[in-house]
Amino acid sequence: MTIVLATNNAGKARELRALFACNPGDAACESQLVSDTNQLTVVSLAELGLAFTPGEDGGTFVANATQKAVETAAFLRKNVELLHNSGYSMDSLCVLADDSGLVIDALDGEPGVDSALYLGVDTPFAVRNAHILERLREVPDGKRTARFVCVAACCLADGSVVTAMDTLEGVITREATGSDGFGYDPIFFVPEYGKTLAQLTVEQKNIISHRGKAMRAMKAELRNCPARKLQAEPAISFLITSDTHEDTTRLEALLKHYDSQVQGVFHLGDHDYDLLQYEGYSVPFYTVAGNCDDGILSPRERVVTIGGRRIFMAHGDRFNVGSQTDRLLACAQQHQAAVCLFGHTHIPTCATVGGILLMNPGSLTSPRDNGSPSYGLLTLNTESNTFSGEIIRA
Repeated sequence: MTIVLATNNAGKARELRALFACNPGDAACESQLVSDTNQLTVVSLAELGLAFTPGEDGGTFVANATQKAVETAAFLRKNVELLHNSGYSMDSLCVLADDSGLVIDALDGEPGVDSALYLGVDTPFAVRNAHILERLREVPDGKRTARFVCVAACCLADGSVVTAMDTLEGVITREATGSDGFGYDPIFFVPEYGKTLAQLTVEQKNIISHRGKAMRAMKAELRNCPARKLQAEPAISFLITSDTHEDTTRLEALLKHYDSQVQGVFHLGDHDYDLLQYEGYSVPFYTVAGNCDDGILSPRERVVTIGGRRIFMAHGDRFNVGSQTDRLLACAQQHQAAVCLFGHTHIPTCATVGGILLMNPGSLTSPRDNGSPSYGLLTLNTESNTFSGEIIRA
């Protein structure tokens, strides 16, 4: 599979290639253009002799990243002859884009998706940073939380879109500190290092980077499902699991049972082990990390597009789903999702709320509703393009 980077910026293309192709600290990998796992070749539009600027007016990180990937893919289809002249085929191409920015809680999410344009595209970042610090001057230390967000979106050969999202959590300082960063780095303090991003080395930043984590999650996703295509069937189904907590016995039995019956598997976290071990499975795995999954590369939340409809998935602990699902549903609505999948509670749920199919498969190993272990099946009716869900007791 060939991954085309949806950017005309040569510097960004080099950064994305390195982040996508390599694991942190793997210097030898950074000089390679091909992943040695499943031959994922990474090229830029410029290397194909093409230039294109997609729109990014979706209003959210997910919508912007998806828009850039989909519009660039459409552009490539219109220039298929030029692709052929360069030795590429649309059947083996996917288009990778990303959107990122700084989200400050005390500023109601600003600058957010407008991070690159904040106060005007030509405004120096020193001025932008000073403006932010002035707006936060009266905000106490405990209320200065912020995060860098990155969403990666990949438009596959069949037109479907896979997304991966990750964040870098931090705090806005009271003064700009450090000279090794750029953008908002001098005012973004990383508690685990006790420094701002502008004080960290490049190697340190690559390890914790929101963009790096999102790209590594996307890399794992594409290694799972190179060149996959949705089948033209009246209905296609997906296996939904969660909270297996190191016990793989029932999960492996389900994978064997449903091997030829489902088009993908969604695991909603607290697996306590790296599900990338299943990357050789015949259909793609979509995973998010739960509160018990420290050190696992899966993002905490993500959006996957199936049949043109969006599925928002999260473990749920960050949304306090143990007591209510309002915040979770609000986030799913923000992403314009048709389906919202979550775990964490170990209690199965399947209901339509506010036009969104809300589904928790329960736990395969330790149910908390006095019932037996459970999982879910999510089915897409390809004729009506609608989803339905079912909870099944194992």
